[in-house]
Amino acid sequence: ALSTESPSDIARAALESLEQFKTGHLKPRRSGESDLLNELNALAKKTGVQLTSGIDTTSRMPGQAEEEATTENKATKIRKPDEMLKAFPELEARFSVAGEYSNLRSFISALESSKQLIVLKTVSITSQEGKATGRRGQASPGGLVLSIEMIAYFRPS
Repeated sequence: ALSTESPSDIARAALESLEQFKTGHLKPRRSGESDLLNELNALAKKTGVQLTSGIDTTSRMPGQAEEEATTENKATKIRKPDEMLKAFPELEARFSVAGEYSNLRSFISALESSKQLIVLKTVSITSQEGKATGRRGQASPGGLVLSIEMIAYFRPS
């Protein structure tokens, strides 16, 4: 069946849906970034895992991931296809947590059910010796180390 809606009605509905998504699922960038870091620390504590590294972050605004390229002595900006789709400010975070398998599963589950829009890029798990030390010089629990790379998205200002 063909739609009886006009193109302008369809466009208006799409824009309304996008606005609902932005306000309902994306936090403002400034407060959202610090809220996310606080949430990671709280989730680690709540699930019984220990951060074994600092949380390394890279903040990007839409269009910022452009690379400089030189063609015939002329500097031009080249965008990779996936960079053209980046319409929202993002915070990439990399960190590791250590603990027992069940606690690491709880941590990932809590992270996935966060109200913040998060995409887990990579998750790797390795075995750890009991004598390793965490970022504050404390002895880390024996068991496993979970290394995570993730991206959180925020509302454009």
